Amino acid sequence: MAKYHYCTEVGPGCPVSNTTYGYAPNLGGNAFLLAVFAICAITQFVFAIRYRLPTFGIAVTIGCVGEAIGYAGRIILHYNAYSQTGFKIQIVCLILSPSFLAGGLYLTLKHLVLHFGPEKSLIKPQLYTWIFIGFDVFSILTQAAGGGIAAGNDESLLKIGDDVIIAGIAIQIATMVVCVILAVDFAIKIHKKRKTEPMITGGVRRDTPAFRFYLACFATSFMLILTRCVYRYVFTNYVFTNQNRI
Repeated sequence: MAKYHYCTEVGPGCPVSNTTYGYAPNLGGNAFLLAVFAICAITQFVFAIRYRLPTFGIAVTIGCVGEAIGYAGRIILHYNAYSQTGFKIQIVCLILSPSFLAGGLYLTLKHLVLHFGPEKSLIKPQLYTWIFIGFDVFSILTQAAGGGIAAGNDESLLKIGDDVIIAGIAIQIATMVVCVILAVDFAIKIHKKRKTEPMITGGVRRDTPAFRFYLACFATSFMLILTRCVYRYVFTNYVFTNQNRI
């Protein structure tokens, strides 16, 4: 594929099949996701101010904004599949943004542990933020450092930068897997004692459809982000292994 390194846009001598992805990203799908995450970013920002949740609001808002920018990068690739600007925007933003969203979930899990009973958790509530957000930040910095190395013009450093980014994603996946194990253990203990404990804790009923829906959304969000991170790890590793350096 090296013979296409001179290509700057799709044309007779530069087929879309020889770009990094081998196709032009779908305009409608990526525009839809951009709009969804843009709306989510605005909503989370407003909720953060209204309910005075600065840490959670900042993390989730940054994550949603990053996702929106990432899909904007894919829209750029739709119009020009050889665009290095579009490629770098989407690969960086769509890799880093889930880390911020996961950070918001770690904060939520901490407060769920406080609500249901810290004594049922294998670790103290505050450790959910110190440990998991700490590793989340480390993952973000690792990926950002890898992106900075790979973005340079030195061909000898490209592989190193790619490997650092992959390592950052792997750290994020490992962090989330450990958190899932702790959360599942906590949920099992809560389920076993559900009939012997009061239904109202801190003024919140546990048996309402709204609260159960909230818990279901939390669990679903966590698993979807984990699934996406695993996919990004496999896919990004494939892209970095096979990408056409143009």
